[in-house]
Amino acid sequence: MSFGVMLVEGIVGGFAPPTPKKIIQIQNLDEGATITQQTLVPESGNDYHMQSANVSTEELASIGEKIKQTLKDLPTEHPPGSEDIYGLDIAIRFASDDFEWINGK
Repeated sequence: MSFGVMLVEGIVGGFAPPTPKKIIQIQNLDEGATITQQTLVPESGNDYHMQSANVSTEELASIGEKIKQTLKDLPTEHPPGSEDIYGLDIAIRFASDDFEWINGK
């Protein structure tokens, strides 16, 4: 199962636009799977420490299906991706060949 998921912490801003504190991306594509994490360096404003790893597509296939089954039953805002309806300062985006789910900005 090909899919991508992105988790972003720090999506709520005020007067100024938000600066994400952490971004985690998981890509499980036919040609391989990668996990990337970017973490805001404290007091830097916009510098990120980045880590990444390659994993087997088989390891992520069952995880992607579990995420899909969980998310399909959760409500989202309308239009999807327009606000943080759960109030957790976190955005979640999941997309596969036959399903897409977005919460947060």
